[in-house]
Amino acid sequence: MAYVDFYDAFGNLELMVMNLVETIAYSMTFSFLWLIRCSNLLKLVIHVIKKDMVERKFENLEEERIYYNYNFISKIFSYGSIVGMFITVVLLYLRPLVYLLTFNQAPRNNTKSFMLPYRIHPFFDISNTHTYILMYLYLFPMIYFSVCHMAAICLMVILVFHICGELSILAYRIRHIKEYSQTMIVDRIRSFVRMHLKIIW
Repeated sequence: MAYVDFYDAFGNLELMVMNLVETIAYSMTFSFLWLIRCSNLLKLVIHVIKKDMVERKFENLEEERIYYNYNFISKIFSYGSIVGMFITVVLLYLRPLVYLLTFNQAPRNNTKSFMLPYRIHPFFDISNTHTYILMYLYLFPMIYFSVCHMAAICLMVILVFHICGELSILAYRIRHIKEYSQTMIVDRIRSFVRMHLKIIW
């Protein structure tokens, strides 16, 4: 329905831009969620990372500190982003109610007084209050989709920060290779190569 609204607004640059901002965002949301839901490779990566986190063995406290520093950053980003997105989407959804309460002097039978929370083209007349309320409630699940979009982005960020933590631990081990005896260096290098191959897999 948003694409039909874009077609209706075609020619008016301001309305086209406003429509495209929402339409592209929600198109990205649906495609992103579909990709995450159907990607077998991503499921495998998540499974491997979960297994790796359970079986993780740090060699010393510094490695643990390095890894959990990245983990903490990803958690802060995730919590902040999801809460911020939820607040933004709820405010966007409540915008028409604020508009109706603020401009209640507008005539009730005018369709301009009934603004929907998202730019869509309703295929029926929403000048009736009952129809408008039903249409307004029909758009409520868009809040969930928006939060899911942010959650999907946060999932990617968590995966990236996990890999960053792994690479930082590997870099730390390489920097401190001189602490081991000459007989152990070959085994250490072999373990570094294995760890690096596992990370970039």
